[in-house]
Amino acid sequence: MDSNKRYKDLLSEDQRKSECENIRKNYPDKIPLIIEKHPKSKLEQIDRTKFLILEKLRVYQVNTIIRRKMSLNKVDALYLFVNDNILLRGDQCLKDVYEKYKDSDGFIYLSYCEYSSFGKNI
Repeated sequence: MDSNKRYKDLLSEDQRKSECENIRKNYPDKIPLIIEKHPKSKLEQIDRTKFLILEKLRVYQVNTIIRRKMSLNKVDALYLFVNDNILLRGDQCLKDVYEKYKDSDGFIYLSYCEYSSFGKNI
C-alpha cells in the first residue's frame, strides 16, 4: 500500500462495507481492523494494514502484535488510537472497542504513535 494513502482513500465506502460484511459472515468471532501509522507519527508503516483479530483479545495484545512487526525498542512506548484521536487503554476488550467505535463501513480504524518513556526526542 502507498504509505501516503490511508485505507479509506483506496476503496469506496460501498466496497469496504461489502468486504467487511463478507469477513464478519465468514469469521464471526473476529474483528476486522485497519491499523495504520498515526499522521503525526515518525514510525514506519507496518507491512500490512488489514488484520482479523479474535474479539476476545485485549488492546495490549494488539499492541504487542504491532510492536513485533516493527521491532520497537523496549524503551519506546507505543500508543493505539481509534479514529486518530481516542487513546485506547491496554485492558480494553477488542469486542467492546469494536462495538463502541466501529466505522460505518464495519471496520475499526486504529492508528499507532510512538512516545519514549525515557524522554528521548521523537
